[in-house]
Amino acid sequence: MPALNVNIPKLEDIKEEQLNTLEKKYPGIPRDQLIQYDLYNIYSKDNQYYTSRGKRLSNFTLFPIAIVKNEDDGTSVYVYRITNNLDQKKRAVYLSAEEIVSLKSFKKNLINLGKYTWKGTEPDFNNLIEMLNEGMRDAHRITSLFWQEKEKFWAWGNGISTIKGEFIPCNDLGFVQYGAKTFFIEAAANHIAANPFSSSKIEKNLIYTENQTNQTPKNLFGQIVDIFGNNGKIAIAFYLVSLFSDHIFNLQNNLPILGVFGMRGTGKTTLIMSILNTLYSSKKIAPVKLNNATQSGVAKRLMLANNALIFLDEYNDKVNTDKMDFQSIIRDIYNRTARIREGNQEYKDLKINTMCMVAGEQSPTDAALVERMIFFRTTAKEMTAQQKEQYRNFSGYLENNTMTHITHELIKYRPAIEKHYKDVSHKVQDELEYKLRSVKPSSRILENYASLLAVFRIIEGQNLRLFPFDSKNLMAIIQETIINHSEELKNVGVVNEFWTIIQGIKEDDFFNRDTHYKLVSEIEIELEKTKTVPDNTPGISPDGKTYKKRFIEPKDILYFNIKSVYGKYKKMANRMKYRSLDEGNLKYYLKDSPAFIGTVRQKKIGDKNYSAYVFNYSMLNIDLS
Repeated sequence: MPALNVNIPKLEDIKEEQLNTLEKKYPGIPRDQLIQYDLYNIYSKDNQYYTSRGKRLSNFTLFPIAIVKNEDDGTSVYVYRITNNLDQKKRAVYLSAEEIVSLKSFKKNLINLGKYTWKGTEPDFNNLIEMLNEGMRDAHRITSLFWQEKEKFWAWGNGISTIKGEFIPCNDLGFVQYGAKTFFIEAAANHIAANPFSSSKIEKNLIYTENQTNQTPKNLFGQIVDIFGNNGKIAIAFYLVSLFSDHIFNLQNNLPILGVFGMRGTGKTTLIMSILNTLYSSKKIAPVKLNNATQSGVAKRLMLANNALIFLDEYNDKVNTDKMDFQSIIRDIYNRTARIREGNQEYKDLKINTMCMVAGEQSPTDAALVERMIFFRTTAKEMTAQQKEQYRNFSGYLENNTMTHITHELIKYRPAIEKHYKDVSHKVQDELEYKLRSVKPSSRILENYASLLAVFRIIEGQNLRLFPFDSKNLMAIIQETIINHSEELKNVGVVNEFWTIIQGIKEDDFFNRDTHYKLVSEIEIELEKTKTVPDNTPGISPDGKTYKKRFIEPKDILYFNIKSVYGKYKKMANRMKYRSLDEGNLKYYLKDSPAFIGTVRQKKIGDKNYSAYVFNYSMLNIDLS
């Protein structure tokens, strides 16, 4: 058996005289293992280890593969191939740092593997580990699949796609070489016995598949458009954004959610599944059913992979239960961080790397949620016999085929996105704002839809043959969608419901102006400084905790003590048959509303000082005078 240690001199590099000396010193030791034996007092024969005294140490041998390093937590796992003298089968064995410094832990691992025994002493074991690890190569562990920003490639569960359009498969142990580095993809090794890594079944299905049906992007996207029309074009553009979402979020600190709403049987699920099939098998990875999901379960799916897409199905306004707070999930998606609890342990600010598609029969009645969406409705339409057949064929195709080669082809446009997105998105947003000046959509809606058109334009500029429609057509569709979206936004609003409830409390004389609120005309107010207020803003206090905001003319300002009102709000909401929010989410949406100005740490309401939220009273459409 060849020497296992790359630092041990090769046989041809050793002088004959030295070998002769060692042969005399160690009679019976194989010639190709003399140097390693001289260093470590161990040699191998017939897949077993021995010492110079002829004592058999084991019924197996180990071949070192790599030290897998997790850069997130600094831990390492040592990977070897193990072969015994019984069945001669080679298997992988993964040893933690504890198992290579503790003979007891090492032997326990062997028992779990099967018919492997070690009879050597602690010093023999130490010599073996030192020999095996002396020249072991390092491998970098990929813990989250898809886009790898540091290395600039896309990691699948079975290999990597480069931005040059090359696919490099993993070997049977999950290792792949790219440039001068070796990488370990745990999902590719999850089938191997004694693997300590925790890849989920979902990650094992995030694999690249070759184009076996000659399905090109233009062909696939054309079928989607033929069946779903303009909604299909919006969904395709949303998918393109998701492939580069990390870069886009870093530039604008904001990413949209796709909201697809309509009655059962109008194609919502099939449309979304057709998009997901470009990333993984939608047959093997089911959507998250919100009615049965938990907060932790959704959060974990959101951290599935970098620049992934997930499908949250069966949305309705009642998903806000004791098991799940959907508003906070949407906030997590928007902020790209999540907090989940595992038993009694709490993890904070875990990174979310996915974009999200939400579908349901009932659209949200929450204005803040609707505003964060790329929003459209699906409707039932009469189909010809030919269209019905096309729909059935396409649905069957999705059931039996995965089209991850589409994503493999598109990620090579990453350099163009990184180079041009910022300028193109600003230009597109200015165009939309001008074209829709009579509608006056919010800046958030404009930015969300501009991201779709910007990415599409950049890729179209690189390859005109990728899509069955052009950016001019998409611009017209987006304009129409924004108009419909803005109209939808007028009809919903949890914040509007809140002020309606507050009006009800006032009319029932449950309010006390001495503790709950203060209404006053102000031309200048002193607000708490938040991170969104630039440090060079005029009027910042010496300690940097507050700043003065001055108006051109006096405004009616409402100082509102949320904490003291919250209990009354919950009771009145129940009485008026409105859905109430928990205090944290209520504050979040109130801060996000157009009437919100800021917060004050101390404001005299009645004869006491209270912390208060500050609103432009004229924008609230209520009467608290």
